[in-house]
Amino acid sequence: MKPRSKTTSAGIGALQNSTMVLSLLLFLLSACTFVPVLKNGFINFDDPIYVTENVHVNQGLSCASFKWAFHGTDGGIWLPLTWISHMLDCQIYGLKPWGHHLTNVLIHAMSTALVFVWLFRVTGAKWRSFMVAALFGLHPLRVESVAWVAERKDVLSVMFWFLTLLAYTEYVKKSPTKHSIAKRFYALTFLFFIFGLMAKPMLVTLPFVLLLLDYWPLSRIQERKSVRKLIIEKWPFFVLSILASILAFFVQKSGVVLLGQLSFFDRIKNVIVSYVQYIGKTFWPENLCVYYPYPDYFSFGTVFASVVLLVIISAVFIWQWRRHPYLLVGWLWFLGTFMPVIGLVQVGKQAVADRYTYIPQVGLLLCLVWGAHALTKTWKRQSLILSATAIAIIIACMMLTCRQIGYWRDSETLFGHAIAVTKNNAVAHISLGNAFIQSGRIDDAIVQYQEASEINPNSAEAQNNLGNAFLQKGKVDEAVIHYQKALEVAPGYAQAHDDLGDVFLHKGNESAAIQQFQMALEIDPKDARSHIDLGIALYQSGRMDEAIVQYQMALEISPDDTKTHNNLGLALYQSGRTDEAAAQYQSALDIDPKNADAHINLGNFFLQAKQFDDAIIHYEKALEIDPNDAETHYALSLALSQLGRTDKAIASAQRALRLANEQNNSALATAIQWQLKFCQTNAVGSGDFR
Repeated sequence: MKPRSKTTSAGIGALQNSTMVLSLLLFLLSACTFVPVLKNGFINFDDPIYVTENVHVNQGLSCASFKWAFHGTDGGIWLPLTWISHMLDCQIYGLKPWGHHLTNVLIHAMSTALVFVWLFRVTGAKWRSFMVAALFGLHPLRVESVAWVAERKDVLSVMFWFLTLLAYTEYVKKSPTKHSIAKRFYALTFLFFIFGLMAKPMLVTLPFVLLLLDYWPLSRIQERKSVRKLIIEKWPFFVLSILASILAFFVQKSGVVLLGQLSFFDRIKNVIVSYVQYIGKTFWPENLCVYYPYPDYFSFGTVFASVVLLVIISAVFIWQWRRHPYLLVGWLWFLGTFMPVIGLVQVGKQAVADRYTYIPQVGLLLCLVWGAHALTKTWKRQSLILSATAIAIIIACMMLTCRQIGYWRDSETLFGHAIAVTKNNAVAHISLGNAFIQSGRIDDAIVQYQEASEINPNSAEAQNNLGNAFLQKGKVDEAVIHYQKALEVAPGYAQAHDDLGDVFLHKGNESAAIQQFQMALEIDPKDARSHIDLGIALYQSGRMDEAIVQYQMALEISPDDTKTHNNLGLALYQSGRTDEAAAQYQSALDIDPKNADAHINLGNFFLQAKQFDDAIIHYEKALEIDPNDAETHYALSLALSQLGRTDKAIASAQRALRLANEQNNSALATAIQWQLKFCQTNAVGSGDFR
């Protein structure tokens, strides 16, 4: 017995070592394939909502931001764990895109290894498990999820999906003999499931997948009684899925395309064709892009052919369910895990999306790899042929994936490619126009917005963006026309009201601006920007108390907005509530210590309070941030002269005068000249420094 025990131990050790080596190989293959994404930047589609323009996220991790992560629904979805991961990236990397991309790559590489570890553990088929994991990790359809920073929710949730499956497998394997350990794995399975749902609610189908795995490969379903028992075993998972689905529906309600806009029959047609498209993309991943517009119609022939193909595949797999159970399990995995995003409840207007294949494609790969192994079982050189084929497919996937990553380099490249490979893609034209705006190519942006308007005359966003573009060119009247067109096609479009209000505000028509901002807030009371803009209009109208209320409401929605803290401070100061104003300036500095405006405002407060040393400290900090601010040099000179530090006061005044002359600010230059004269005669400057 002892020699056999030693051999067995040696065999187990070798098996564990080979598993570890293959897992590491998959991790490295996946990471190296996606490493070019580190050269890519952020894009203007969702990245601003999730990271670059989200003040809750881009300030890093704090108690306030951590609390917001569990209450915030920016992007129309509840995903606290994803928000926290973005906050950690901002804490570590700031807004350097390579760091955010690196996190996505590492998580995806980890998931690739986990697919292999779990599948090998549950089936014992090493090389088939390796091939499924390799295809999963290296397929070009993964690019959207990995190369898009905003899709952190995809890579994070999928990692927890496979951790859940791995923990569940251990629970099942330990249950017959080690009940106490099995209970721990059951608890761990439930915990990973919770984490996954907190990263993205698409994991709601996981309890059904656990039942599929009970059938194959875990072989736990023997009769009807066992089915009932296994369902009862998973009741906490089903309850959690139901609750997560209800929460997701109500959070995403604003983005759901109503039945009146898109008939249920059209949705059914899209579902049928989409399944076939996803199968096609698996075999032939060509012309992939970030956004696929919903087609105007599907021809009868397309829908009929799709139905026939799906029925034939389903019939064959059901026919073979006893001899080859993995076919039915993989097929039901593929069909079932698509359900939250297949389009029956249409969120947004995209027809399909590459990122939606992240979990479902594993089921299809199971069918393909296990099926290929079964079909070639009688071949003399099966191992050699399958190995050569696998290597060729893996290399092809890596090459195609690297090419696809290149399209995600920046917004212009990404949406230019989308326009090239799709038809009537209004969303891509709008996003490309937005990219041109960011790079200062206003005329090119106008062309793109006009293209989008021609494709979709009812696109309020295209009309509104045209208004913004014309406004940047100084064509105010044309801008107003397009804002009004946006409101004609979408009277409830809050952003158009807000942008129109900005035009009126810049034209000095505060009353018209206030009316537009109020209309925007009637549509979207939780829009911090509209509260801020209304506050500015009220401030300029001299209605300080009302302005204060609007700024406070904006801070309830977005408490980490430093500009709003500053604006509130100014309104409080004008109302004579100077101590409260100083507290707001300090709040802005607590959030962003390099906020020059807050330092200046706090310096002015201390100057008026005759606390000159404190005023000097804040003026000097402001000048470290912006050394070319003439007014701050002037204010610093005033504070220094009050303390009798004449030489330094003269130097600051001279610097202020030079900058004021360079900036053609004659009024400020005159005031500085008086200050210089007073300093040079050892007199004390005075005035209203606010």
